[in-house]
Amino acid sequence: MNRRNFLKTSLAGATLPALTATSGLSLADAFDAWSGDKASIAVSDARFHQSRLFGSAAEQAGLRHLAIDGDVTALWFEHLDPLWRKHRVVIAGMTARQPLFVLERLAWERDMRVVLRIEHDWTANGLVDHQLEAPQHQLPHLTELLNDHADWSERLARLGANCTWSNQGACNRSAVTSPAVRQGDRTAPLVSWIIAPARNA
Repeated sequence: MNRRNFLKTSLAGATLPALTATSGLSLADAFDAWSGDKASIAVSDARFHQSRLFGSAAEQAGLRHLAIDGDVTALWFEHLDPLWRKHRVVIAGMTARQPLFVLERLAWERDMRVVLRIEHDWTANGLVDHQLEAPQHQLPHLTELLNDHADWSERLARLGANCTWSNQGACNRSAVTSPAVRQGDRTAPLVSWIIAPARNA
């Protein structure tokens, strides 16, 4: 069985400025309360402008940047699986939905879980709707990070690079809206995500 068929069978994107301040503390300080590890790898989907911005900002923030073209085969076999067999390091990403769908299932085999998920969907009136899935106490910070900011993809990259992450159990949902980066810029829905070790791993 070749690598591509294996993945199909397994089914059955220098430190940047600090994040926005909240009550005298940065958002990075707020998320550090999760007491996990900081991300060391960022995954972007090179097919999409917003994801490329995420990857570039993450790289500038000090993360190792790995770009895909929608296919996670090489990412899994050449990078993540060998790495996670030795060290369950945190990774951050912004991709289309399908690559995350595959990665999430493969990550379970290495005791890793998606601990933050934000879906980005472009609307007809030039805005981007963000559907957030995170622990309830973090939703206000995420809302402030994204609300009405055209540079939301870079903000998410800095969040991924500067905060610690761990599996905090049950998540809640919320929604927020931002302007698109470029007027008339529309793309397929994207997902920002963090994959971290399972709490009991």
